Amino acid sequence: MAGTEDKQVKTWICSVCCYQHVGTEPPKKCPQCGVESIYFDPVE
Repeated sequence: MAGTEDKQVKTWICSVCCYQHVGTEPPKKCPQCGVESIYFDPVE
């Protein structure tokens, strides 16, 4: 299947408030502080 190699479940952390989200991609908006998804970084 094309495109499924990036769909691993990861932990994403908000660089503004440190909220952690688990999923295949970051949330569209942080539920804790409201910033956009560009402020989320994957935890290595």
